[in-house]
Amino acid sequence: DRHGNRYMNQFLVVAPVGHGAFGEVHLCLDTLTHRPYAVKHIPPSSVGRRFGAAPKSGGGGGGGAVEVAADPAHAEIAVMKKLTHDHVVRLHEVLRNADGAVYIVMEFVPGGPLLGAAAASDARALERGVPPLAEGDARRHFCDATCGLSYLHAVGVTHGDIKPSNLL
Repeated sequence: DRHGNRYMNQFLVVAPVGHGAFGEVHLCLDTLTHRPYAVKHIPPSSVGRRFGAAPKSGGGGGGGAVEVAADPAHAEIAVMKKLTHDHVVRLHEVLRNADGAVYIVMEFVPGGPLLGAAAASDARALERGVPPLAEGDARRHFCDATCGLSYLHAVGVTHGDIKPSNLL
């Protein structure tokens, strides 16, 4: 707009908050509802990119496994569309612009990744005076992550990239 703000449909881009496997993630504000969302931008060069191996899909065993698309970006979207759990980030909507870029609009989780807290356990962080994660907080984060992972496995999804920077 004339003030230098960037928009994607009704979403005002506020600030970068990180990056995912395919692109940057920004905090955005829905100008209609005033709710914050995390929006992952997947550039056209990453849309349709394929892994070397064929994707896993749910078998006919009725186990509730989620079938996924052949490329990683669309696979992530296909899986996220089917997930609803308090400890799994929710998909809000998916946007695509004219040049083929994809924007995955997701629930925004305040506080960011656990990595910030986990990094405090690093010896150098302790030397700088950063306190370690309190035992009760660590226990709560572990239980929340375990609960979310249990749900994913119950619906046939394997996360495949569990690390502190992917835990919010």
